[in-house]
Amino acid sequence: MARLLSSSLQAANQEGEPYEFIPLDWLKKWLDDSTATKEIDSSVFLCCHGKLHPDKMGEIKRVSRQAAKLLYERYGGGPRLDGSSLCRDCVSERCRVLRLKKQLDEDYKEISNLVKCTPSGEGYWVDKASLRSWRQLALEQLEEDEHETKHSNGHTNGQGPHINKFGLDVSGGVEDETKTFNEDIICSHGGLSILETERKLVSNEVWTKLREYFPKAPEFTHIQEPCRQCLTLEQEEKDNEAVSKMMALDQKNQLLNLFHEKNRPTLNKWPQGTDRLYIVPLFFVEEWRKFIRRPTKSSPVSNVGNSLLLCPHGGFMFTYDSLINGEAQHIALLWPNEWEVISRLFIVDKPIAIHCVRQTTQDSSTMQYTTQPDSLKLPPFAVMTEILTSGRLSVNLWEVLSRLFGKLFQRVVLKALNIPFVHAQFK
Repeated sequence: MARLLSSSLQAANQEGEPYEFIPLDWLKKWLDDSTATKEIDSSVFLCCHGKLHPDKMGEIKRVSRQAAKLLYERYGGGPRLDGSSLCRDCVSERCRVLRLKKQLDEDYKEISNLVKCTPSGEGYWVDKASLRSWRQLALEQLEEDEHETKHSNGHTNGQGPHINKFGLDVSGGVEDETKTFNEDIICSHGGLSILETERKLVSNEVWTKLREYFPKAPEFTHIQEPCRQCLTLEQEEKDNEAVSKMMALDQKNQLLNLFHEKNRPTLNKWPQGTDRLYIVPLFFVEEWRKFIRRPTKSSPVSNVGNSLLLCPHGGFMFTYDSLINGEAQHIALLWPNEWEVISRLFIVDKPIAIHCVRQTTQDSSTMQYTTQPDSLKLPPFAVMTEILTSGRLSVNLWEVLSRLFGKLFQRVVLKALNIPFVHAQFK
């Protein structure tokens, strides 16, 4: 059998001698141990059209028809492949791919030279990112179509593919294609993007060549106007930015010392010439300064939330003594004239002021400090105890008290009240 096969291999190479193809791996195993050889399986060499795939030619061996007949009679299997089994469609496709790759290189050089010249008034808009990478996009599309051709089952369910000028299937849909070519030129409303720096005008000749590779690409001529909705939104944004800038400049000019933190009043040394200072949360001042510095990036401040500094009974949660002993870090002091400006520019939920009254006797002169609203009449521990036992502890108040009193509030007080820290309830 082996001698017959050897002679038939030589005969198969002679011109005009009928031949068939046998899997090369099968022949190797057969020569090693013919008794354990399985049936001949040639199905793995078929293309999507049910014929011999040209890319599989290196995996099969040409033998004489006589030898193939003996092998199939003894071992069975199939299908039997001969010279007429080679798929004409796949061969044509492979040739077309090679031609397209060569043409793609030529078109790339030509388009690269053409885009260097400025069109004479007419042309088409192409987004710059696609213009830089169109060759790679076309090559990927070409390779993807080639891959699909290799592994497709050949059925279209009655719907023929959309074929471009080069015979490539681009029926993947407009959505897929616009994601890869000329996508940045389209705005969210489906019109021409208003970002002129992101697009370039190319000549009719360049666009014609690009359309050959991307027939479903969005098309905008040189006379196409940018999206009106985008232009309207852009103008509104510019107007809002202008208003924010004017607002920030006006507030800054009226509260210049507060912005630069200059000439600030202090409680340790009461300023002369005034018997009253006003108080706002430091958080308000910090957020306001952010807006002044970057009015187009930060939201304007509209409210002064002094209620954060008040207890549930409406009393001021600090005293003069507690403020000068370190708790002033939570507040900002204002001059009376600054308070007038803030009261006019912002919504204030509750004014808070601290007064200085000089009391003179025959022997001495002392300073007495009061707040409006009045400071807490109870010591902090008693106040927190009353809040907890009354069930009026809100989440916001929890955060404020935690920030003001720290571990004392969060741990000691809850422990003193026999309330587990992890089970503290908010209402």
